[in-house]
Amino acid sequence: MFLKAPSGPQRNRHRVSSRHICVTNALLLCLGSVACDSPADGADGGPIVLDSAGVEIVLNSGRVPQLLLYQVDLELGVLFGDPDLEFGSIESVGLASDGTIYALDSQASVLRIFSADGQALATVGGAGQGPHEFSPAAGGLVVLPGDTLLIHDFLNRRFARLDRHGEWLEPISITSISVTSGRKWAAYGPGRLVFQGLPRGREVLMGLDLASGVVDTLLVLSEEASAAEEAGRAGVNMLLPRWLAWTPLGGGRIAWGWSDVYRIHVQEADGTLLRVISRDLDPVPIGTDDRDVLTETWLDLGLPAGTELPSVLTAVSFGDSWPLFSRFLAGPDETLWVQHVPVADELDREALRAQDGSRMVAREWDVFNGTGRFVGVAELPLGVRLYHVGSDGVYGVRVGSLGVETIVRLVLQDG
Repeated sequence: MFLKAPSGPQRNRHRVSSRHICVTNALLLCLGSVACDSPADGADGGPIVLDSAGVEIVLNSGRVPQLLLYQVDLELGVLFGDPDLEFGSIESVGLASDGTIYALDSQASVLRIFSADGQALATVGGAGQGPHEFSPAAGGLVVLPGDTLLIHDFLNRRFARLDRHGEWLEPISITSISVTSGRKWAAYGPGRLVFQGLPRGREVLMGLDLASGVVDTLLVLSEEASAAEEAGRAGVNMLLPRWLAWTPLGGGRIAWGWSDVYRIHVQEADGTLLRVISRDLDPVPIGTDDRDVLTETWLDLGLPAGTELPSVLTAVSFGDSWPLFSRFLAGPDETLWVQHVPVADELDREALRAQDGSRMVAREWDVFNGTGRFVGVAELPLGVRLYHVGSDGVYGVRVGSLGVETIVRLVLQDG
């Protein structure tokens, strides 16, 4: 078994030390309250006010953000030499309640399972249409309460279902077209999932009851065609005007927002708007240099044979400004992590090809506590795509200089 240890003072440390647990827990205590050097209502953090409908408006303004630096504590993956650690393309990463790590490799069509300290436990699956196989389109790994695993496999028209040890359980057949085409799956209470659908040109969040197969609409967020659809009609928009970011929080709540305005809505399970979180950030204009970098990056991806460059460039357009955020992740105690959008030369090229804002990788994440107060900016190492925020650290995938993907656990630096 080979564990690729990080360089520097963290080398040969594959477990989260008690020192780092204390530091991370201290941060979580800070996230769980408005204290911890956060300004009181009406101070330089801005007030929390109620509008006429009783909705909390959390105005995070005028505060210098605290910088929360994260470093690699555990890294799993090699270029070659150990089949258990040779990843093709990691589609998603999940975590069980005991720290067991799950990684879905879409290129190999397998699920790899590791202990909390990085020991390989099992590899299950394989490519195909059989009962214990995955299609190349399998994705959306979800760890349900009780540590049952679900993997959305729309080509095989089912949810693969496994227990925490990787033993196969009875799959759940997919019969609804909206479920087949759903995007970004997440647990939403016992026996229930939430996903993003796109029926009839609307951006909606939908719920799926796993026992009955009943699909219902939770939130309708746009009655108009999505930004992706509009960009497709107009040609190639190198940076979409806006996209939807969302994540479920505890207690059936959902946080969502459009990326062109820094305004995050938190809604109850019944659709009641509880809170609106804002930061006083103005959009940054997309300059000429940015446009040049975006265009060059897109051209580097390659064009179909016979394509005439002048005709392609006439179809390229840009938004007026950079989006204000990329995606949301939920942390412990209803904390919320909001990913920044990277500058032009840091864009994920595959994300650019797919015009997929959710896969644009930026190092910085704004962190808000359970009341919507801005705590600080978490800065991750370069190239980390984050999937899980836990009490013992954060988990993601890092792409190295040779394109090698590794699973990383990051912990808060102390000192």
